[in-house]
Amino acid sequence: MKDQDDTNNIDIAKRFNSAIALLKGREIIKNQKDISDRGLIAKSNLSRAIKGDPRYLTKSFLEKFAKEFSFNYDWFITGEGEMPYALDIHHKKPKEYSQLDENLSLVMERLHLYEEKIDFYKEKIEKLEEENQQLKKDKKSVVPGERFSTSK
Repeated sequence: MKDQDDTNNIDIAKRFNSAIALLKGREIIKNQKDISDRGLIAKSNLSRAIKGDPRYLTKSFLEKFAKEFSFNYDWFITGEGEMPYALDIHHKKPKEYSQLDENLSLVMERLHLYEEKIDFYKEKIEKLEEENQQLKKDKKSVVPGERFSTSK
């Protein structure tokens, strides 16, 4: 009975390593750290799981891994069928990237508001400069000794 469990663990480890190779090949992950950064498993435990240690390559971990990277969990356990994965696998992001995207959107909204304010003040400055130029012209056109009048 134990030999069958060992064989099954070896097969699961092989399938798990195949999945990691696929993720690396498609540049979804670059290294093991990219998996542990997603909060699925500690980096040291991931190394043990990759080696097939049943204490770390658990059904619970495989279920999380399959969900995170859109693999079919049953394929890891039984090996039946192909190594299916979703087409949108390239669009999966670590949770912290989602938060960064939200923060970036807020910053961009604020930037847009500031740009509008800047444009408003630029127009105001241009009008004031035009008025100033007109006042300078009016002042120059006054004959010396005459009273300067601002009324038109």
